[in-house]
Amino acid sequence: MVDSVKLFMWEGGALYIGPLLDNSEHRHHAVQVCLGLDGPFRLFRSGEWSDERFAALAANESHCLDSKGHTVAIALLDGESASGCLSTQDLKAPDLADLQIPSNCEEARCFAEALIAPTQIHSHQRDIRIARALAHISTLETKRVTAAELADVACLSESRFMHLWREEVGLPLRRFLLWRRVMDTILAIIQGSDLTEAAHLGGFSDSAHFSRTFRETFGLSPSKLLRNSRFVQVSIEHIT
Repeated sequence: MVDSVKLFMWEGGALYIGPLLDNSEHRHHAVQVCLGLDGPFRLFRSGEWSDERFAALAANESHCLDSKGHTVAIALLDGESASGCLSTQDLKAPDLADLQIPSNCEEARCFAEALIAPTQIHSHQRDIRIARALAHISTLETKRVTAAELADVACLSESRFMHLWREEVGLPLRRFLLWRRVMDTILAIIQGSDLTEAAHLGGFSDSAHFSRTFRETFGLSPSKLLRNSRFVQVSIEHIT
């Protein structure tokens, strides 16, 4: 259904579309919702393999997935995000006829939302104090900042800032900053930096640190995913 691998990323979530071969059993921090777009995939969980067309995996649930050469859509939602706190047990496969392959991050977020609920993601007017904090974060090279510093930028007490931040952004500050650093690193890679240089630009100690963080978050290896970067379409959206 797609002529290349697509990876869309935004704070707290990602959508991967393409074939996937992952022969190692693993677990990661994100909730994972998988949909076979042109055929079933093989899934190993709870000690056995099964052929599936749709599956939802809780955060930190051990599993292994082989798409058998088919195209799969995999939505990854941070386990500490508003969407990632959902229960995966009662999720149902959406009607494929209702889904369109996304071409940008906004469409990808709606696609991911359709995998977990029949609702769309609606934008709202950002609280100006949180908007100031987000703008400040965007000016930082390695996205390292304390809650106290951001509270000063927002002209709020630290406790009030943290409450309003979670309410407005949907992610704890710590997880948000980690997503920003991961996305900055991926962006540097697709702009031509090697893995080591990109990891440093993203604020990671080295490429191994970034690769470990990426796999712990998504269950995918960044080097394998981006090895043939000309066949990978990456779209990154930052909250503003």
